[in-house]
Amino acid sequence: MNRFFTACALAPFVLACANSLAAGNSGQPAAVPAASTAPIPAGGYTLDKAHASLLFRVSHLGFSHYTGRFTRFDAQLQFDPANLPASSVKVTIDPRSASVCS
Repeated sequence: MNRFFTACALAPFVLACANSLAAGNSGQPAAVPAASTAPIPAGGYTLDKAHASLLFRVSHLGFSHYTGRFTRFDAQLQFDPANLPASSVKVTIDPRSASVCS
């Protein structure tokens, strides 16, 4: 269950983060090709809340599943490709924001 929750918590962050250091002079994020093989630059990354959701799913004795979501959460990543152990992820989830999806 811990691995599932961790994967659920990190998946939207990884998929929807924007590199705050890659922003150009216009303040807009730099365009990155969809199939880019460029290395991921070091720096601070922040969750793009407008394009993220945090869902969870709980099995009910194997017969059905309850699906829910957290509406208040945030995540930041400090990434250093030259020193991976120095990288860190900080995820904050307000458990009071849990609701059942219909």
